[in-house]
Amino acid sequence: GTGHKEIEDITDYMYFNMHEDYVYFTLNDKFYRSDHDLKNRKEIVGTLIHNALFVDDYIYYTTANYNSVQDVYYPTQLNVVKNDGSENKLIEKGAFYLDGATDKYLVVTNATNGYTLLVDRDTLESEVRLYVPYEQVTVSSDGKYLILNNIEESQSLKAYNIETRKTEVLFKNGAKLPIEYDGMVYFYNSSDDNKIYRVPIDASGEAELFYRYSCSTELTLQILDNYLYFFNNDDGGAVYRINMDTNTHEYIEFVRKMLD
Repeated sequence: GTGHKEIEDITDYMYFNMHEDYVYFTLNDKFYRSDHDLKNRKEIVGTLIHNALFVDDYIYYTTANYNSVQDVYYPTQLNVVKNDGSENKLIEKGAFYLDGATDKYLVVTNATNGYTLLVDRDTLESEVRLYVPYEQVTVSSDGKYLILNNIEESQSLKAYNIETRKTEVLFKNGAKLPIEYDGMVYFYNSSDDNKIYRVPIDASGEAELFYRYSCSTELTLQILDNYLYFFNNDDGGAVYRINMDTNTHEYIEFVRKMLD
């Protein structure tokens, strides 16, 4: 045996993720990988982790600490390790969110002071780029932009060009849960009954209506195999998807939401 208790319920794991050939999880305050059947367990990091981002052969991760007063775990420092458990290194201490990565940079935001940092993936040197205390930060698929969505009252949508260091306003008010695909940012417009809009990430054009029916923001916009998935409120909460090439939509399955 492994000397560890066997886990029957996946909710017993604080962190659990499948990536390529392995399952990664925390157990007994350590971070492991195993085969998909949870056999051949290997310790990656001998501490509890808060979150992880898998990029090539490396895992960027934040360690976790427990706040007994608030009964929550929070990130305490930023680290990197190879996916076989070697080359474990500290990048920087602090409570960081893992926003994403480009070919050159790891993008993180300090949860305490609201600064977004770009960490050189070769040298591990960090540079403060943005002050975004109320923004949700994501990285575009081509690695050229940071998408900034204000989660406070304005719900503005902006794009920061990593190379030019310029920020463009894409949508002033009401953008929620944006997702980027092929140079376009798709989002729910809360000022127009949560219909789906889209706008070019390079600000070369105005935002336009993409799907004219009301949607539920309880489901984050998801793109899989060239389809955009969402809940359609105008059809009782049915799951729909849009073909991103033809812009045609189709019903997937009915989901009736149970409301109090």
